[in-house]
Amino acid sequence: MDGNGIKTMIRVMNIYVDLDGTLVKSDLLQEGLVCLLKQRFIYIFAMPFWLLKGKAFFKTAIFTRLNTDFSNLPFTQELLDYLQQEKSKGRKIILTTGNSIEVANAVCGQLPIFDGVIATENQNMVGNKKLETIRHHAGGEPFSYAGNSAVDHPILLASAEPILVNPSASLRKKWRSLDAFKTIESQKPGYFKLLIKSMRVHQWAKNILLFAPLFLAHKANDLEVLTSVAIGFVSFSLIASGTYLLNDLLDIPADRQHPVKRHRPFAAAELPISFGLFAIAGLLGFGALLAYMVSLEFLGMCGIYLIGTLAYSFYIKSYIILDVITLTALYIIRLFSGAVIAATSLSFWLLGFAMFVFLSLAFLKRCTELGFHGSVGNESLAGRDYRIEDLSLIRSMGVASSFVSVLVIAMYINSEDVILLYRHAQTLWVICPVVLYWLMRMWIKSNRGELHDDPVEFSIKDPVSLLCGAIVVVTLLAAI
Repeated sequence: MDGNGIKTMIRVMNIYVDLDGTLVKSDLLQEGLVCLLKQRFIYIFAMPFWLLKGKAFFKTAIFTRLNTDFSNLPFTQELLDYLQQEKSKGRKIILTTGNSIEVANAVCGQLPIFDGVIATENQNMVGNKKLETIRHHAGGEPFSYAGNSAVDHPILLASAEPILVNPSASLRKKWRSLDAFKTIESQKPGYFKLLIKSMRVHQWAKNILLFAPLFLAHKANDLEVLTSVAIGFVSFSLIASGTYLLNDLLDIPADRQHPVKRHRPFAAAELPISFGLFAIAGLLGFGALLAYMVSLEFLGMCGIYLIGTLAYSFYIKSYIILDVITLTALYIIRLFSGAVIAATSLSFWLLGFAMFVFLSLAFLKRCTELGFHGSVGNESLAGRDYRIEDLSLIRSMGVASSFVSVLVIAMYINSEDVILLYRHAQTLWVICPVVLYWLMRMWIKSNRGELHDDPVEFSIKDPVSLLCGAIVVVTLLAAI
């Protein structure tokens, strides 16, 4: 065939495009599994029976039970640009996926470039079955195929125009000695860097609360206990990071609707879900091992925290008010965990202050999210039972909680209990205006739309907040 004949053949050649990992950076079946388990965890007991009826039935069973939004999928933009160019030349483009026909049709509804769909209906459309169907659809003519995994290798070999898109390590190895017509790869950081980002190490600052019972009971000079609390801090932080990863997996659809959270590694499909599940298991396992080294009682507290966090992630976060109460309880569990390690009790005053100050911060977080969503025209929070019209009432409850928390400090300073621990108890009055200033400043910034992060995350980056914290610590030391 001469050069003109080859050009003509390519110009009319159909392009068959794989979906998971190719057109879309993520694996939509894995996402569907996670979303379905979040929706109704009891389905986990039905899934083995769905699998016994075949993979085609399994895939259909997953997505017929989900109301999934496909409007914000992380498409491989470089591939889309190429397909748009080829479409303008008159070439036909067919979405060809092993995923269910329901998913394929939904994706095609978002992208008008496709001329047809080949997907799993009665038979699992992968491997040789997919190749056979493509050949039949192409009428025996040469075809182009875009894929990313080792499962696609036979189809790519049979293709007259193989296109490797973000090829997996196994496919790259198989293709090492072969030439691809085109290779498309998206730039992204390494998995380790993305994992650290998803672990939200900055949120470990919350776990400093484990040291509070030790210091407030004036036992900081006990090196053995201090070491145990330090190990407990690492343990608790690893477990917390495991729950952050799980929360991100469960929140993928909601995060993709958020202009900031859509850049999270799982929502952006920069980290695969399978990798995330292994990372969660590793973090929780190692964290539990460290907790066991501290004490069985502390391991039990970590278990309570984990159960509370899982309940929050799967169910509670979608219920108004109950979610902020749960967040408050999770903070207080940290205090109890520290008290267990230090073998001390929590005073009525500390619990009272903690309840109201953390309730205020939880409300502050919701107000910040509502304000942000309102500014971009949304009427509610995705995945939350909050509406924009709730903002003023929630703000009132949060500010009221701030004032009550400072009132608890004042009552404590004026109580007989303070004399037992502090020789210069009157010095503690400095704490009241400092804490009040910090809380009111945070609320004003939220009201102005200047608070874009979680309040704790904002505070550890904010010089004024750090200064307020330093003043409180110095005051406590001066009062001893």
